[in-house]
Amino acid sequence: MNSIEKTVKIDFFKKLAYDYIDKICTLNQVEIHEYLNFLSFYKLLSDKTVKKNYCELSDVIHVKLLPKLKQIYELMVELNVENWNQYAPYPLRFIENIGDNLLGIPEELIDLNLDYQIDQFMQLGHRTPSWNWGESEIEAWQSAKIE
Repeated sequence: MNSIEKTVKIDFFKKLAYDYIDKICTLNQVEIHEYLNFLSFYKLLSDKTVKKNYCELSDVIHVKLLPKLKQIYELMVELNVENWNQYAPYPLRFIENIGDNLLGIPEELIDLNLDYQIDQFMQLGHRTPSWNWGESEIEAWQSAKIE
């Protein structure tokens, strides 16, 4: 947080954080990349240094922001295993590290998604991207998946 404090005035940072939290709390649907940015914002505000220096923000993020993030997650997560091979927001997309389950995703769902990912890798020997960049990617992907 020291680098932020050096480049941004504290009052401006607080105002920006409150405005951003208010904006997020008005949303009901977002696309996956925007949502992942919201999670990063939450984690930034949850940092110990931020909590220490901006304790009033700490209360707001736990009382207001985290419940909203959980609500949006419930609406956006793809629970149908058959769709996990597509560009879908499957449960593991919302967990960066072991023990980083701030959304409270049920362990059974995490295990199911992890088993699916492992099975796919064991069957194919590689992870196939769930998106397509057109014909130019075909040649590059053929050599990349061997590596």
